[in-house]
Amino acid sequence: MSEIFEVILVTETGDDQDLRTKMMNCIKTSKMLAKALEPFSDLQIKEACGKILNA
Repeated sequence: MSEIFEVILVTETGDDQDLRTKMMNCIKTSKMLAKALEPFSDLQIKEACGKILNA
C-alpha cells in the first residue's frame, strides 16, 4: 500500500494537500506496523488475528 501511495504522490493527483497529508500518514503508519510485526512469523500473526476474530 505504501508503494502505491508513494507513486501517487509524484502525480498530479498527489498535488492535493489534504490527500497528500492523509497518504503520508498512511505510509508512516504502515511502516510503523511493519516494524512492530517484524519479530513475528507470518504464522504467529495469522494465529493472533484468528484469536482476535474469534474473541
